[in-house]
Amino acid sequence: MIRDVECISAWMLIDTLHESPLSDSLPLKYTGALAPGGKMIRARKLGHLVLKVRDAEASKQFYLRTLGLQVASEDKSKGMVFLSFGKEHHDLALFQMATGDPPDATQPGLYHMAWQLGSFEELQAAHKELQGLGILVEATIQHNVTKSVYFRDPDGNLVELYCDRWDKGFEAMQTMGPKSDRLDMETGKLVDAD
Repeated sequence: MIRDVECISAWMLIDTLHESPLSDSLPLKYTGALAPGGKMIRARKLGHLVLKVRDAEASKQFYLRTLGLQVASEDKSKGMVFLSFGKEHHDLALFQMATGDPPDATQPGLYHMAWQLGSFEELQAAHKELQGLGILVEATIQHNVTKSVYFRDPDGNLVELYCDRWDKGFEAMQTMGPKSDRLDMETGKLVDAD
């Protein structure tokens, strides 16, 4: 019963957003003002991601295989799939409502999504598994704070699998900033920039 309510609520939210008087005034501009009382919103974490996809079944199979997610709820008649790692109600939802080509690279929107693995050994195994599945790996990168593998989903969204390089990632990022070097996944060493 809760699953049906969640699906209906999701569609009601989409309808509400499309009919909102704010939708005519987009893009909204952030003014830098604090909320009443001078408080800032402090979200705890990113709760979940919802992607508009062309084919919910194909995307479901892709994310089950590449991330190890499992189906928490699915409504095939509405083209809605809710996937989870087994702890949260859902970590990723797929709504079959996209048509046409992916957005041009210069358009605003999601650049990529990143999913954390536990170690470099897990990342190496995932890289081999992606290759075994015939999924094109676009880049293997060592950033200052992560080691990462990048590939695209069936709708062209860029997906990153990564492992952290430091226990205290926030402090490391503040100290070192961003950086990207090509990474050899076999050896774990940087590739010479010849």
